[in-house]
Amino acid sequence: MTGGQAPGETPEKDWLAVPRSLVAPIYDMLGFSITDGGEGWLECTLVVREALLNADGALHGGVWMLVADSAMGGAVRTMLGPDERTATVQSDF
Repeated sequence: MTGGQAPGETPEKDWLAVPRSLVAPIYDMLGFSITDGGEGWLECTLVVREALLNADGALHGGVWMLVADSAMGGAVRTMLGPDERTATVQSDF
């Protein structure tokens, strides 16, 4: 990721190597992963399996919320300092 950096600048946070806070153990269990990102944004993927579907055969709403909350929170965390935290208080979709 080189983004729009000037020569000699370091890349946008080496977010894949550094922020352990962007990774939660539940991600592996669900098949969710952060595949790309930079300051203020993340790209995420989810491997949809039958175990994640609701009774109607659609992805369960709770899984959708986890993906949305994780992507939003992770994107915000790319802009925070080392001693700053974020938490979702309310989400309306």
